[in-house]
Amino acid sequence: MRSKIFGIKKTLFLRISFAIYSLLFILSLYFIFSKLKSYDLWFYSFCFYVGIYQLTKAMLLVQDSSCYIGGFLLTIGLSGFGMFYFRLYNIWYLFLILSFFIASFFTFIRFKYKSHLTISIYLLIELILSYFLQISALSLTIFIAFNVIILLSLCIFMFTKKKERNN
Repeated sequence: MRSKIFGIKKTLFLRISFAIYSLLFILSLYFIFSKLKSYDLWFYSFCFYVGIYQLTKAMLLVQDSSCYIGGFLLTIGLSGFGMFYFRLYNIWYLFLILSFFIASFFTFIRFKYKSHLTISIYLLIELILSYFLQISALSLTIFIAFNVIILLSLCIFMFTKKKERNN
């Protein structure tokens, strides 16, 4: 692993990116409060910029935890702006499940941990079931029964799997 990118040390590059993302966050706060007059979008802007920073950190320092948190926060920020733009506030939990799914799947793609693939498959099934529950194509009893079966199988898999990391 190289310690420099374009002749700049990775830690200095990370500090510079933090300063740039902080400045962009402050500018976005000004835009949100003064132009959009929407006082609840600051949280999604915060999630967006912290997510970008954590993904930058994950790519520079090869950290799976930063990758997961960064992917999750980035998609929370993007979905929050999407909910605001498209006025889809009544299905916020679908966006939350989608954010967890994207973060877990992206971490699987980057680090090849099978547990993240298993969790992302579970979250995809949960997203589909929640959507069917939202459009009333599935009753609450069947939804709960599917979730109990899926959670039990996920618990069995997680407790019986081998350790993936080489520490």
